[in-house]
Amino acid sequence: MEQNRFWDLLAKKKSGEATPEEQLELKQYFSQNPALTAATNQIDILWNSSFKPDEEISNQQTALAWSNIMQKISNPAPAGSDTVITEKKSLRPIRMFYRIIAAASILFILISTGWFLILNQKKEQQVKQNVVSTKNGSKSKIELPDGTKVWLNAGSKLIYDDDYGKESRNLELEGEAFFDVVHNKNMPLVIKTRHMNVKVLGTAFNVRAYPGDVTSEAALIRGAIEVSFPDRPMEKLLLKPQQKITIVNRDAILNNPLVATRSKDAPVDQESIIPVISVSSLTYNKKDSAVIETSWLNNKLIFRKKELGELSKDIERWFNVTVYFEDSSLIGKRFTGTFHNENIQEALVALQLTYPFHFRFEKNNNTVFIYR
Repeated sequence: MEQNRFWDLLAKKKSGEATPEEQLELKQYFSQNPALTAATNQIDILWNSSFKPDEEISNQQTALAWSNIMQKISNPAPAGSDTVITEKKSLRPIRMFYRIIAAASILFILISTGWFLILNQKKEQQVKQNVVSTKNGSKSKIELPDGTKVWLNAGSKLIYDDDYGKESRNLELEGEAFFDVVHNKNMPLVIKTRHMNVKVLGTAFNVRAYPGDVTSEAALIRGAIEVSFPDRPMEKLLLKPQQKITIVNRDAILNNPLVATRSKDAPVDQESIIPVISVSSLTYNKKDSAVIETSWLNNKLIFRKKELGELSKDIERWFNVTVYFEDSSLIGKRFTGTFHNENIQEALVALQLTYPFHFRFEKNNNTVFIYR
């Protein structure tokens, strides 16, 4: 083995038997693996230490040890040699050296393992993660190192590392973002979310994947995107322009406190809740033909037949407020409308035109209480 070859060469050098070619080979081992230098330094310390002679070892044991050593370094004694070993002292340096080698082998493994872990740790530390986030009530626009432009909606987070654009283009998204991706046929851009992964070469599309929302969706404006699913690695869907994919998040439904509150009188049948993946066309606002899925880019919150429980999450992110329901019967009521330049109170008053309810807004802590 290569590691045994190193120790054989080192033993020969220490015993003064290494040829110039073997010394050169040993030097190459040191240059290729810095950890060997540290191990050898420890051996030198042990080699130069004083040891008490082992008086209990017989001449027969010494002779046997010598034979093993000679075999170890592949340099057996010549046949018919009349050399007789009579003194333990003459063999002590070589015998002690191989004891040191045995201990140093363990030390080398520990040092090499430690060196490997240190290198990996340094590599992980060198790969810095960049996190761009927006608070509720705010939006932001960033440009990635490859020129790709990203618009982040309120309450969203985008993560990428310093290696982005060098060997891969991988992103992680929580929330909603619109992407205008620079084309690179050799390096697709991949966006990972909780319930789906989106792979593109160069295109413009919107991804909505807020943690806890009942649905996640990807809406394609131009180009093409490939959508896959972490829980279904063999399934992939290819979207065409003006299409969107919607995924019903089963775990979000079961863990949604609003659904749990509403289901006190009519419990949710968990067996009947099946994950749904559907592909449909983008939706347009009749008034101005705006694409509803990307209307937030124009500071418009457009919703169609949306339950107040889900709409309240949009309201929280849009107006940077916290919404509490004091009457759970209102959670399932559906609303249609558009918010543009309204404040929170004006928006709630507009919703009251669709279905009568009351609200109380506490400005000091930005909290809205909704009740019948």
